[in-house]
Amino acid sequence: MHSSRDKIRGFGLGTAILTAQQLKDIHTRLNQAFKRLNDPTIAHLLDSLAERLKMAGVDVDNQVPLRAFANRSIIDSITDSDPSHPNRNTLVNQDALKMVEGAILNRKAVRLKVPDPQRKGETKEIVVWPLQILFHNIAWYLAYESMEIDRLLTVTRLDRIQLTSAKLPQQRNLAEMQRSQQRLEQLCRRTGGIFLGDNHRQQAELAEAKLSETRIQELIRQGTLVQVRVRCTPRIYTFIRSGNNRYPAEQMRLSAPLASDTWQLDLKGSQLLPPDPDNATHPYPVELILPAWTVASDIDFRRWLFGFGGELKIEAPTALRNEHRAYGQAITSLYETAEGEEESSSGTKSS
Repeated sequence: MHSSRDKIRGFGLGTAILTAQQLKDIHTRLNQAFKRLNDPTIAHLLDSLAERLKMAGVDVDNQVPLRAFANRSIIDSITDSDPSHPNRNTLVNQDALKMVEGAILNRKAVRLKVPDPQRKGETKEIVVWPLQILFHNIAWYLAYESMEIDRLLTVTRLDRIQLTSAKLPQQRNLAEMQRSQQRLEQLCRRTGGIFLGDNHRQQAELAEAKLSETRIQELIRQGTLVQVRVRCTPRIYTFIRSGNNRYPAEQMRLSAPLASDTWQLDLKGSQLLPPDPDNATHPYPVELILPAWTVASDIDFRRWLFGFGGELKIEAPTALRNEHRAYGQAITSLYETAEGEEESSSGTKSS
């Protein structure tokens, strides 16, 4: 006579490790990552988990997902050597990506062909320590640490990288690998994204474990950090203050409420700025202290900031304010030109 334990073939269902429902939730999350984020690297794991859950009598086919990923990858991955696929030679090809994954797990160096930031449209070969494969907004990226430029950290989209060698002899110890991953995490947190600039000295300064107010002011004077000051309409300020975890607390200062406001902010006094009740349209100031490269060049930062349109006014730095003004004027000019051409065309036809 077989026991119920025999029927589940050694699967410890309902033990102190995970409950049946938790296992179903894990399967659902993996399935979402596979379908929505286009992550074929977990296909084998997903199939294996589904098979074992069915052996254990856990139904995963009729599971109603409670959570889902709204984002999706805009880049298709490929799992064969299709000679016609435009990304067949990049890390979108899963054969190449698996070799990079192996290098990460074994802490080995690889040689990559990546975009050359100094020569637009051209590439260069570099030897790096691959650190992590990241999903950000729309696609998968590889984070790596240069072995040639003083440990510069870079994050590049997979379809822009080619693997030229995964058989290099260099290997690092676990402690060094973990320190590099911690630096990467710290920099992504303080930049609010994955664009990490190209200055290894500034990266080292911003990867420090703790930034005191004194140290922040020192880095502002050095030009490593830049203070961005904006003013917001009530509608946009409601959006910004309700999502105040975009940057670390020490890098954000938000406006205190107006005397007529009914809401409050649970922040320390040093993090609050006085509002301007005399400004009828943009009474709420916000200050952000960000890496110089974020303010100068980060596309994601601009998409977020400029996306508020005229409901956000940039006061500093001057270069960013002028860029915002030129951005708005270019859009206005585009429509004025189009409308003028339409009127001219309409007048010609009527005559």
